[in-house]
Amino acid sequence: MMDRILMDRENRYNTILELIEKYNLPVVCGKLNYPGIEKNTKHSELAFDVLLSLLNSEYRTFSIHSKMLKGFDGSSVIFVVDMEPKVAKEIAMSIENGHELGRLFDIDIYTKGGESLGREKLNLSSRKCLICNEDARICMRLNRHDIEEIINAANTLIESFGEKNGN
Repeated sequence: MMDRILMDRENRYNTILELIEKYNLPVVCGKLNYPGIEKNTKHSELAFDVLLSLLNSEYRTFSIHSKMLKGFDGSSVIFVVDMEPKVAKEIAMSIENGHELGRLFDIDIYTKGGESLGREKLNLSSRKCLICNEDARICMRLNRHDIEEIINAANTLIESFGEKNGN
């Protein structure tokens, strides 16, 4: 299963590179940071639908091409946007930081050569862990939390959001 997930990620990245080459514009890629090996669950689909709606409302007017992808790595959406990459990243960050499910959203902006405009390049803090609120990358690297605990935390966050919003 992990091989299929990695293959999907590679295919998505290759699609992004092709679109950058074709349009010579930044590409916005939205997907979930959903834990575990099973990326296509009812919880992940609910969260992705929320993300898709947010991305459509923010980027649709700047988009000259969009594409949906679905595979073993879950769902993702790609927009080729006619806007400055930094502005696109600021919008992405406002969604990730401002929405209740934002910690599960992964919105990347890719520029020429397929380079991702990451948080580090903008001197922004890294993502926080769903369990302990520390740097998520350190928790992952050190295996601080059981994967089931992380999946349960993600699902609880999604369920709570759904209950508040009638989903």
